[in-house]
Amino acid sequence: MGVKERETTASESNLFEHLINVWEFRPGPTPETCDLYFMVDFKFRSPLYRQVASMFFREVVSRLVSSFIERCRLLYGPGAIIEQKA
Repeated sequence: MGVKERETTASESNLFEHLINVWEFRPGPTPETCDLYFMVDFKFRSPLYRQVASMFFREVVSRLVSSFIERCRLLYGPGAIIEQKA
């Protein structure tokens, strides 16, 4: 498995000045695993939305990541335990 990257953008939005999501999957340290890089960059058009979003950003990101993990579990089963060496 090579690097697989998915990028989504919202360029014509009344809500965002910009919104970019990048999902990058790389082969993991053991067979049948992968490392995931996720990046989101956005800016709301409205200063009020910016202020409100900053108060709830951690919660929103936490829910997004939890939803992704749960979907992976449903599709692929439980994750593998990987022994890491110091």
